[in-house]
Amino acid sequence: MCGIFSEPYQTDLEGADKEVEKKENLEVALQSSKESLVLLKNERNTLPLDISSIKKIAVCGPNADESGYALTHYGPLAVDVVTVLQGIKDKVKGKAEVLYAKGCELVDDNWPESELIDYPLTETEKDEIDKAVADVKQADVAVVVLGGGQRTCGENKSRSSLDLPGRQLDLLKAAGINQWPSAFHKLGG
Repeated sequence: MCGIFSEPYQTDLEGADKEVEKKENLEVALQSSKESLVLLKNERNTLPLDISSIKKIAVCGPNADESGYALTHYGPLAVDVVTVLQGIKDKVKGKAEVLYAKGCELVDDNWPESELIDYPLTETEKDEIDKAVADVKQADVAVVVLGGGQRTCGENKSRSSLDLPGRQLDLLKAAGINQWPSAFHKLGG
């Protein structure tokens, strides 16, 4: 027996994080991530991005600069996480300018009722979406990072809809993802 029933709770949290961060385990995690990506559509052959032809990248969405999706109570908590925004900045450093505007929060102020009741956009929500759209319009490519998070996904987080929560769909539509080269990245479960 491996002792899981006699000692069901992890007591050496630091040791668990070290185990997760071992080279061989990180390699397996990276390979699993690569194999689980789903590319639904690639109009205009936007992906992979050709950095030699890109001067400005607009990054927007409530999950673009969010790391919480990678840290859960079912996994490691004390590990380094690179956000999508930081990963893009690191990858294109010295080659392209990265513009960032959040565009909207993960959920709106009326959440979770707003899944069922259509509330009008507030002025603040309109302003945030407009900032992101302004960045998208001046960029060569847009990366829109939407989806769920710890407030919308997980145990006891039942939802009445599979739609993007909050004002995310408004942001996606306003950003005109079909009008110019763009990539939509959804995080969540």
